[in-house]
Amino acid sequence: MTGRRLDRVHTILCVDDDAYLADLLRYALCRVGYSVHLAHAAADALRAVQTAKPDLVIADVNLPDRDGFALCAQLRAAYQLPVILLTARTVDADVLAGFAHGAQDYIAKPFSMQVLLCRVEAVLRRATAPAAEPAGKRLRRLHSGWFDTEQAQVTANGVTVKLTATESRILELLLAHEGQVLSAERIMDALWDYESETNASVVKTHIRYLRSKLATVFGPLPLVDTVRGLGYTYHRQPAEVPLVEAVG
Repeated sequence: MTGRRLDRVHTILCVDDDAYLADLLRYALCRVGYSVHLAHAAADALRAVQTAKPDLVIADVNLPDRDGFALCAQLRAAYQLPVILLTARTVDADVLAGFAHGAQDYIAKPFSMQVLLCRVEAVLRRATAPAAEPAGKRLRRLHSGWFDTEQAQVTANGVTVKLTATESRILELLLAHEGQVLSAERIMDALWDYESETNASVVKTHIRYLRSKLATVFGPLPLVDTVRGLGYTYHRQPAEVPLVEAVG
């Protein structure tokens, strides 16, 4: 048991072509109070979403009719559903592909059912939590431009760049702790809200992509610094001073 208090019964859709594992997931989730529906292929899952109206989808990456990455992207785009991906593929590129397609979490097989239950609870808590800021405060000043936290995009100098959900959350976290050095472990804890086994290289890769996107807007300004051996920090840069022509 996770000790979770249910304000209402959440519905979860589990998508896996392994009938044995799907039944195990249903048993474990039902045992702690969730309502669970099963699907064994992506097409079945899309039909089930219409009827079951789940609060969360747990999907295997390797499905018989299409991969779970594509299913995740479609569920996020069409229904804004939080998705947890399950897979035996654990290299960083696959983990990042999951997050890039909108997954809220990525769990490697084999896994502890207790760990999965904790991650399900964490994802649902984030998905149902009230917004941290009112809509009127979604724009954050970022150097000479703006960071739109709702649209996950940065705009400056007539250029707009779109961030992934994870990149946006990392940038929000760094802005909220301006001038402080945040370790990779602290970033993981803040973003995924559980004890993670993912190594620091995943955070490093997200930071690299974030810096690359910021550079397309601001140029080579060191907005996100690496403090060797400690972590990452954001320092607000002063706006460029306009040139003034000499008179006389």
